[in-house]
Parts: sequence; C-alpha cells; structure tokens
Amino acid sequence: MPITREYVHKIFEHAKNHEQAEISNLLSPLVAIPINLIIKKLNPHSEASVVELRSEAFGRRTDEDYVNFVCMILEFDDQEEPKVKKFHEYLDSAHLQAFYEKNKD
Repeated sequence: MPITREYVHKIFEHAKNHEQAEISNLLSPLVAIPINLIIKKLNPHSEASVVELRSEAFGRRTDEDYVNFVCMILEFDDQEEPKVKKFHEYLDSAHLQAFYEKNKD
C-alpha cells in the first residue's frame, strides 16, 4: 500500500482524538486549555512522510498564547497496511523551554 496523504492524515487524526487528551493532562499545570495541533503541511513519499504541525496552547500563569511549529518525519515499514517504524520530531526547544519557565509552578 503506498503512503498517501489521506493515510498519514488518518494517523494524526487518531492521535489527536485518542492521545491528545492524555498529553494535555500531563501539561495541565502549564496550559490553560488543551493543546491544539494543526497540520500545516503533509508530504507523503514512498516510505516516509514529512509533516509540519502548528502547536497552540495558552499559558496558565502568563495568559500568553504559545505557538510552536513542529516538524515530524515518519518512516514506515513495507507491510500491506504500513506502520510507523521510526519517528523523528523537531521543534524550537528554546521557545518551549521559555514557555515552560514562565508557566511552571
């Protein structure tokens, strides 16, 4: 099965619907509302896909908007229905650290 835009989008929708609440609960001391992940770009290829996300949250202590862009590279196995075998994530960690420092207890 080729890696299509729809297939990768389905993976992210599953994560958003089933795992985002758990992640938001872990970060609840920092953010006032659940983190919102928006797919900005999605470029599927034969064995991998590159995804750019916009991550949005609202600081619990500072009342400031937090926006960070995240780049993810997913490598898939060669099964009939491909599964992610490697996952790499890149983001502005200095920006995230500054947000954390301003909003931690």
